[in-house]
Amino acid sequence: MSCTDRHPGLTRKFARALAVSFAVGFLASCAAVDPPVTTALPAGDPSQPRTSPKPYRAGLVPAPTNDGASGNSKELLVLVAISGGGKRSAAFSYGVLQTLSAATVDIRGLPHPVMDEVDLISGVSGGAFTAAYYALHRDAMFAKRDLECSYENSFLYANFESYIWGLYLLPWHWGWMFDGSYGSNDEMARHYAEHLFSGARPTGDQCIEPKIKRAHGVTFGDLYDVGPPVLMIGATDITKGFVFPFNQDGFDLLCADLSDYPLAWAVAASNGFPPVLSSISLENHHNGDCRPANKWLLDIDLSPSRSDSREPDVVTFERDKLLEDVARQYLKPGTRKFAHAMDGGITDNLALRGLSDWITMHSDQMGTVLGQTKRILLIVIDGQSTLDPKTAESEAGPQFFDALNALISTSIDQYNVETLATAKRELDKIVGKIAEARPNNRPPTAQMVHLTIREDCNTVRRDNLLGLGTSLGLSSDDVDALIEAGREIADRHMARITSALDLERETPPVRVTCPVEGHN
Repeated sequence: MSCTDRHPGLTRKFARALAVSFAVGFLASCAAVDPPVTTALPAGDPSQPRTSPKPYRAGLVPAPTNDGASGNSKELLVLVAISGGGKRSAAFSYGVLQTLSAATVDIRGLPHPVMDEVDLISGVSGGAFTAAYYALHRDAMFAKRDLECSYENSFLYANFESYIWGLYLLPWHWGWMFDGSYGSNDEMARHYAEHLFSGARPTGDQCIEPKIKRAHGVTFGDLYDVGPPVLMIGATDITKGFVFPFNQDGFDLLCADLSDYPLAWAVAASNGFPPVLSSISLENHHNGDCRPANKWLLDIDLSPSRSDSREPDVVTFERDKLLEDVARQYLKPGTRKFAHAMDGGITDNLALRGLSDWITMHSDQMGTVLGQTKRILLIVIDGQSTLDPKTAESEAGPQFFDALNALISTSIDQYNVETLATAKRELDKIVGKIAEARPNNRPPTAQMVHLTIREDCNTVRRDNLLGLGTSLGLSSDDVDALIEAGREIADRHMARITSALDLERETPPVRVTCPVEGHN
C-alpha cells in the first residue's frame, strides 16, 4: 500500500495548499509593479547628435546653489570607488564616508569639506548601495538610526537577505514566477525603491517625503537635480561578458536616456548575483539613425569590415581598441536588441574598470575639460574578504556555502591588484593629457589611496570581518564593527588624503602604519 493510499486526507490537504500557493503567486503577479523600460534619446534635428535633457555626465551636472555647499574646486579632481562585497562592503564604506564627510581640506586659505570636492563616485554590487544613497542624499545619509528613512535603519541594519529567501519561499512574493517580463531581481528592485530610493529624505528628526512619489522610485534625472558627485553604478552585461556602467556613456551604447531610468533597478542589477537573482533587461534603441552626443562613440568606425568582426582586437592589445570592439556590438546590434545586466562584481569587483573605461573614452577631451586641474586623487574603498585558511586543513574541502562564497567573492578579490594597476595607468593618462594641453605649466599630481579592511589595526576584529560572507544580511554587531573599522582606517589615512589635495605644496605619499602599542 502506497503512502498516498494510507493517507488520502494528507494528499488532498497538500494539493489544496499547493493550489492556494500558486493562486496567491498568480495574484501577486497581477499586483506586481511593471519593470521599467529604457526610453530612447529624444530625436531632434537629424543633423545634430541626440542628447538627454538632463545629461548625467561628469562635468555636465550643475552644482547646487542653495544648499550651503562651499562649491567644487576646478583645481581638484577627486574620484571615489566602492567595491563589491555585499553588506560587508556597504557598512565598511559607510564608516569611511562618515569620516571623510567630517574632514576638510584648505583651498586658498579656506576650509572645504573633502566630500564636497568629490566629482564622481563609483560603486559596484554591495558598494553600489552606499554610493547611490550618498549621491542622492549626501551628508543626510548619516542621519540617526532611529529615523525610519535613514541609511542605517532602512538598509544597514535591515535583513535584506531574508527578503531574497522570501522570493522563493513565500507565495505572495511569487509574482515574478508567473510573469515573463518580471524577474526575481525586478522584485528586489521594487523592494529597494520602496525602502531605500523612494525619495524620502532624512532631515533633522524627520523624513521629508518627495512631492511626487513614483512607483519605481527616484531616477537618475533626480540625481542630476541634486548635483555632484556624479554616480556611476557598475554591472555586467552577460550577453557580452563585459562591464556595463549605469551612466550616460553606458546608456549611449543603447541610444537611451539615463535620466528616465530608476536608481533602484540600477542598484539591483549591480547586486544581482546569478542564479539566485535574475538579470535586469535593457532595451537597445539603436536602429541605424541614432547619433548620441558622445564624441568617442561618434568616432568609432562602423564599416562592415570592422562591425562584422566577431572577435575583439587582439593585435594591438590596446584598451581603447577593445572598448571599441565591444561598443560596435551595441551600435550595430542586429537581432541582439537587449542588454542583460547582472552582478557587477563578475567583471569589476573594485568599481574601477568602469572608471578606467570612462577615462579611456574621454581621454582626448581630458586636457581641455580638466585644464585647470592641479591635483588628482582616487580613493578606493575596498570591502574585500579573504579565503578561510581552515579550508586547507580539511581533506573534505569547503562546504557548499563556503565554496559559493569563494566563487562569488574571494576568488574575484585575488585579482584586484591588476585592476588597481590599470586604474593607476589611467590616472597617469589624465596627467599626460593635461600636461599636453598646458605645456608651460607644471603637470598635475595624481595619487591613489586604497582603504581596505586588511589594514585594520585591531587584528581580532580584522580577522572576523575578513571572514564574513558576501550577503545582504549581517548581525548588528558585525555591522557596528565594520562601520567602526571604516571610520578608524579612514582617519589613519586622513593626513595622506589631505596632503594629496594640498594646492600649496607637493608632498610624496604619506606612509600609513598601525600605531605601536605604548606610543601615541
